[in-house]
Order: sequence, then C-alpha cells, then structure tokens
Amino acid sequence: GYCGQNAPLTITSKIYLNKNKRNNMKNLTNALSSKTVPLSSLLFDPFNPRLLEVDEKDPSCPEQKFAEKRIQERLEEKLDGDEYDVQALSDSIRKIGFLRTDRIIVRPWNGITGNADKEMYVVLEGNRRTRALKKIVSEHENGQNVVSDELIAELKTVEVLVLDKGSMSEDEYLLCQRILQG
Repeated sequence: GYCGQNAPLTITSKIYLNKNKRNNMKNLTNALSSKTVPLSSLLFDPFNPRLLEVDEKDPSCPEQKFAEKRIQERLEEKLDGDEYDVQALSDSIRKIGFLRTDRIIVRPWNGITGNADKEMYVVLEGNRRTRALKKIVSEHENGQNVVSDELIAELKTVEVLVLDKGSMSEDEYLLCQRILQG
C-alpha cells in the first residue's frame, strides 16, 4: 500500500474526521512547532496526493527510500511541470526575495540518513515553494540564473512548521497529515 501512512480513508475515518473536525484542527495547531532547518533536509513525499498521477497504481515505497536521489528527482520533475508553475514562482523569488508568510509544513522523516546529526523532514504542505527554493539554489550553484550570495544564504535555511505526533493517537496523527496534504 501507501507505506501505511497515507492509506485511503475508511468510512469510519471519514465519519471521525467530519464529527471531530474542530478537535482535529485544535490538535493540529497544538502539534505544529516552528523550527529553522537546512533546505537540503527537506524531502518531497512520494505519496502526497497532489503529486500522484491518476494512472499511478498504489506505488509501494518504504519510507526509508524517500531520500533516494531517483525518487526525489522524479518528484522534482513532476513539480517542474506546467501544472505547478514552479518556474514563475522561482522567477518571483529571484526578483523580490522569499516572503516567509506561508511557512512550509513538514513532519519528521522516519528513515536513516547515515548521519546521526542530520534530521530530515517530509514536506506535507509547501511543495511548490520548496521546489522553487531548491531550484534557485541548484541553478545558482551550477552557474545558471545566478543571484546574490545573500539570497542564496537566505534560501539555504528555511523556517518550517514541524508536525509532531506528541500525544496524538496514530489515527489523529494520520488525519492531521491528510488535512495538510489536501
């Protein structure tokens, strides 16, 4: 299935979500904490419903593989498509800077980095912004679309909101993720 975390909602879950929407939003608000992280620590989620193609059949990808280069590159290619208009967002950020009004929302990644000090996060909300930032940094470092070093330094660290499971039940945590992913 969907690595367990994004399995389709059951009828019971849908009823629970509708009956307890206010409570779920309160749990969601309480479960978000602000943190500044390196842009390089953000991973795109292969099971984000907005990034799945209609014809993709139940892709199976253990969470430990989310950080694999081929998986992240596939998601970047999707985000670079016309549907998401990441190029226009990148151009806007190059011109006026990155306005940090809408923060990127992430959850801790449950994989192993090989570096105990490097925490990684899966993007729940803010995929276009994350892709635009990564695109600007990458192009700058490759000598394309060079921008100021100050802008690059600003973009290499991002203030995010981290969804922390805390005392939520597994069902509440999964529902909060689904609310955030649309």
